[in-house]
Amino acid sequence: MKIQNQKISNGVKTKLFLIFLTVSLFLFPFIARADDCSALTSYVDKLKCILTNIAVVMYVIAGGLAVVVMIIGGITYMTAGGNEDNINKAKKIITNGLIGAAIVLCAGFILDLLAEFLAPLL
Repeated sequence: MKIQNQKISNGVKTKLFLIFLTVSLFLFPFIARADDCSALTSYVDKLKCILTNIAVVMYVIAGGLAVVVMIIGGITYMTAGGNEDNINKAKKIITNGLIGAAIVLCAGFILDLLAEFLAPLL
């Protein structure tokens, strides 16, 4: 039995969004651990603290989105029903999710590396 031209319905999209929202709520304690920048006296230190906090939030959001994309690709693969077009589409979605996760990890590494090299200059 083959399932052809299967699209993700609005109900499934809503459920996936609610799952993502629930997972992100569990990550809020991680996000909320942000440093208190008001105790710092130097404007440069305050700016570094604020930018670091923003970067942490962006990492969490981008990493979560990459995971959601890979989950959607997995669901698409499982529901492909042997249809080669849907299987290739699912593989492409999963590959794009992995590339997105790799970009997020590399961007975090590069920003941390820049912070290490630029810290003595500030």
